[in-house]
Amino acid sequence: IPLSPRLTQDRSGTWGAVWAEGDGLIGEVVYGRVDGGGTVAASSVGAGPGTIRFPDLDFDASNGAWLAWARESGRRAAVCVRHPGSGRIVEIGSEGLAAVSGVRILAGGPAGIWLFWSGRGSGRDEIFWSRFDGASWSPAHVAEMVVTSAFIPPLALYWHLRGRWRFRDTTTNTIRRPPS
Repeated sequence: IPLSPRLTQDRSGTWGAVWAEGDGLIGEVVYGRVDGGGTVAASSVGAGPGTIRFPDLDFDASNGAWLAWARESGRRAAVCVRHPGSGRIVEIGSEGLAAVSGVRILAGGPAGIWLFWSGRGSGRDEIFWSRFDGASWSPAHVAEMVVTSAFIPPLALYWHLRGRWRFRDTTTNTIRRPPS
């Protein structure tokens, strides 16, 4: 039996559907597009231990289907997001999150993908949010972050030492202020 079904229309007018299935021990997120006859060609996009709740769906500017849902197992809860291009599922918001009471994903705007969820964290009810940037998922951007992370610290150290050497006081071997 589908739980918490959600229908959303994409940029071309085709409807997409997402819902949760499960028995409480193993949960599953199911997604599909609704064809002209009203039939959903659906497939499982994420499964795991626990209960799947509050599945949500929205389409980005390139008509990619972004999916989000809450997964609760025991006293631990997490919010999961599925990237449309890679199909990779990212689990966020699991640190100190005991329960989730709602998930909403907003895509297609110029500001990127926004995810909002409410839940119990740090002993009280809170509203959480996260922003996804499409560039942060691309291999080129990941490679750029790795390269800059590797080279920036040594370059910063070089410039620091160069400045200390250039502006040192040779008589007392101390640092002097650079000229204004």
